[in-house]
Amino acid sequence: MLVVAMVLGPFLSPDMLDPIRHTTSQQAGQGMPGAWAMRLGFAAFGAGAALAMLWARTLHGVERAGLTLFGLGLIGAALWSHAPLLPDVPVDHAQDLWHSVAANAVGVGFALACGGRLFLSKKTRPDPMAAAGLVISVIVPLAMVALPDVAGLLQRGMFLFSAAYLVHLLRP
Repeated sequence: MLVVAMVLGPFLSPDMLDPIRHTTSQQAGQGMPGAWAMRLGFAAFGAGAALAMLWARTLHGVERAGLTLFGLGLIGAALWSHAPLLPDVPVDHAQDLWHSVAANAVGVGFALACGGRLFLSKKTRPDPMAAAGLVISVIVPLAMVALPDVAGLLQRGMFLFSAAYLVHLLRP
């Protein structure tokens, strides 16, 4: 659902929104036309990630906790919105603050899950997807700050990887 929202959402947003430059949170920001699509994507992906932990029986407790935090953070990012990009739209600073807290929980949860799989799992060999996820969860947010003109593209890539990672964990 998040992938669908990332692809279709920009078509519902104002022309000033550039999905290469603007993040999914900005697309779902306060007062943004079409924000409902991205918020629905956040909530659905978050609920799916949190519920998937009920079926993923082979996960270490740290992985399970990290992915649950990841999912709940996405739900929080859907509930509380980023500050508006549009001029003359009033800003709810409390909502923007809680959105930032939720968005950080998403990143911390994902890094925790990948780190737990890499370093605490009883697997006989390292999981390259977990290693890549841990690197991505650190490097991409830093790159988004350093390269703001492609921050939206970087973030969307990170979300696509996280979806692939969840599929990887749940495969038989």
